[in-house]
Amino acid sequence: MLHERFRPQLYNLLDDPNEFRDLGDDPNCVEVRADLHEALFAWHRKLKSRTEAQADQLLTMGPERDETDFGILIGHW
Repeated sequence: MLHERFRPQLYNLLDDPNEFRDLGDDPNCVEVRADLHEALFAWHRKLKSRTEAQADQLLTMGPERDETDFGILIGHW
């Protein structure tokens, strides 16, 4: 388990199905924690991924409209 403000928790569910022994700070599990952290982060990156398009492309994708219809454009001068 990964928490925002706390150290990670790790349990060996085969040897400890009731989760009595937390291996989250066990030095022998550093590689396992790193692998699981990367797997979780990779999953999260895919979840938040999106496709971006240039503003001029957006105008051709939908109904014709004035650029002021877009509202606030961040990074647009």
